[in-house]
Amino acid sequence: MLRDSNKIVGDAQLSVPENHSVIVLLNFVDAKISGFRNYYFSIPLPPEGENAITYHLANYFNALLIDENDGFLPYKFNFVKNPTQSESRRETDLGVVILSKSMPSYPIIEFEAKRLSGSSNNTEYVYGERGGIERFKKNHHGTQLKICGMLGYVQKDTANDWFNKINGWITEQSNNTTTALDWKNQSELLVHIWSHEKVNKYSSMNVRLSQSSLTIYHYLIDLVN
Repeated sequence: MLRDSNKIVGDAQLSVPENHSVIVLLNFVDAKISGFRNYYFSIPLPPEGENAITYHLANYFNALLIDENDGFLPYKFNFVKNPTQSESRRETDLGVVILSKSMPSYPIIEFEAKRLSGSSNNTEYVYGERGGIERFKKNHHGTQLKICGMLGYVQKDTANDWFNKINGWITEQSNNTTTALDWKNQSELLVHIWSHEKVNKYSSMNVRLSQSSLTIYHYLIDLVN
């Protein structure tokens, strides 16, 4: 059976390495995400809100998958808004499932999205009541997953500016004696992977409250007009 993280998904009758479908999916995202900026600005009066941007991002990827699933990709992926959580009432912003006619579909990866702008509570990319990374660390999101993602919609300044700010907020949390979360591991900091056409990709290795590890891939998308 096809295995991903701690869940059985899909109806493929072959044995593949754990997280294989997640790697295939991330390769697809890496190859296609830079085209979202032009797609977004083709919308009359493109929305600035986080939920609306994520809605259009899901539509963008699903439209591309129609062609890719004609033979290029081995799985029938689907990007879904606000997948439910098995152990939390807090929904992530975006999930990806493998479509199956014989079994319920569970997310193989989940993404939390945040605006990075002049009017947002930008520290919530890292921590706070709606803190993106913090929710993963607290097991509110992606509890059974080993790989998840963050989407940063850059609407002011540059991705590099936000990269430095995000790592600064993580460093601040490592010195916060009032939190039960462990931010002290150097691997919690974002590490740059690549830059391509207004998109920057980073990774971090995070530790949950349960002490299990989680790899988060961060995509900062330049949506400054």
